[in-house]
Amino acid sequence: LLPGNPGWIDGCAGVIVEALGRLVAHDWAHGVIPWWNPYSGVGMPLAGEYQPAAFFLPFVLLLGLPNGLLIMKCVLQIIAALSSYAFLRQLRLTPRVALIGGLLYAFNGTYAWASDGPSEPLAFLPLALYGVERARTGNWGWLALGLSYLLLSGFPETAFLVGTLVLGLAVLRVWCAPDRLALGLRIALAGLAALLVAAPQLIAFLTFIPHAYLGTHAGIDDGTLPLAAWSMLLFPYINGTFFYGNQFDTWYALGGYTGLVLPLLALTAIGGRRERGLRFLLLGYVVAVVGKQAGMPVLTPLVDLIPGVAHTVFYRLSEPVIEAALIVLACFTLDDVARGVWRKHATIAASSALTVMVVVAWRLDRPMRHILNQVSHGPVSTRQYIVFSFAFGMSLVIPTAWLLLRRRRPELIAGALVLEALVLFAFPLLSARHVRPIDTSLIGALRQETGLQRFVTLGPVPPNYGAWFRIASLNHNAIPVSYTHLTLPTKA
Repeated sequence: LLPGNPGWIDGCAGVIVEALGRLVAHDWAHGVIPWWNPYSGVGMPLAGEYQPAAFFLPFVLLLGLPNGLLIMKCVLQIIAALSSYAFLRQLRLTPRVALIGGLLYAFNGTYAWASDGPSEPLAFLPLALYGVERARTGNWGWLALGLSYLLLSGFPETAFLVGTLVLGLAVLRVWCAPDRLALGLRIALAGLAALLVAAPQLIAFLTFIPHAYLGTHAGIDDGTLPLAAWSMLLFPYINGTFFYGNQFDTWYALGGYTGLVLPLLALTAIGGRRERGLRFLLLGYVVAVVGKQAGMPVLTPLVDLIPGVAHTVFYRLSEPVIEAALIVLACFTLDDVARGVWRKHATIAASSALTVMVVVAWRLDRPMRHILNQVSHGPVSTRQYIVFSFAFGMSLVIPTAWLLLRRRRPELIAGALVLEALVLFAFPLLSARHVRPIDTSLIGALRQETGLQRFVTLGPVPPNYGAWFRIASLNHNAIPVSYTHLTLPTKA
């Protein structure tokens, strides 16, 4: 019904996760450990490249099925929801609030926009957070499981960035624990167990890195979000669907969104009394992440002091940390409302802060709106996207703020939060496409004619899909990539 992509921004969802993941699943199904990809380029590491998630069992096996990428994403969203519910219940939030938190996390902005590697570790962030809470009772196995899957899930940058939130919670719990040494040892033991479980993947990756080209990851990356992106965090489709008007740079910089109701409730949580340490820890994470995304002079150097952070594509891949922190804070607010212990002044402060953010984001988006007003892409106009986004957001956030101030109808507050999450998540599905048939005669001809040779193409078979069809192709798309593949064309 609309132009754009149905739930993915980055094409690596296809050329890496889908294409190479299918090869991984094929290898495991035939009793072959997926160390090597003989079909792409002149042969490439498969496990060592990390993104194919060669040891992400059993989930990577789903990629061998028809519509495997969609099935795996759905399964990971279910795990994300259940893990979030368990974590929030461990924080002693009411079951209904924990259920809402699970729904919010399963349908967060990153899952709505990403199906490539960076979205795969997200399901195991709440599982690891739950593991930290269980470690306080003596059971460190859940933490080891969550950390293991963070390391195995195919995207080390996302795993590292969301892992800092797990580390922050662990430090907070150890600092406040009466038995600090015992809890610290249990958490360290869980981390060591996770490293041992993920050792085949980590060793393959670390031994490949010295021989690989890393692109921008080799240096310091202090890139910031484009100006138009700030409004799209609050009003995700104010500038149209994916790549509307051929505005690629802004969309590629976005790793998700928050909407309006979620930050309102999250900021309101600061007025609560219970778990104040955790509330301020989460707020501090949001401030630090947003500050680095914006390139703020003081916060950016401070965040860069964390080892490894400066080498990540932080402005994009850190968005899941913001979403997770805001969801937990919003659930604290819902729990406070359900218990009747929230404070009016916190809602006033939160509403004022959100109003300032909306005004600033609207002004920053002015150049983008000027560009898009001159184009027409699809049945919906630029102005209609703007009107819909603003009307939908305000129709939910204003009544929510009023109900908070009046201390009424907590179920309506929760309903507005869930409704916003589901509508914003489902909107890209309006761009879903019919399945295009595969030209089996072309594939058969390639298999018959190439033999031990390799083919090259400028389009009919995308990069890495030679591995999907198990036909040797020079076309490849990967980071990290072996220096051999970079020097070979020059020599030729």
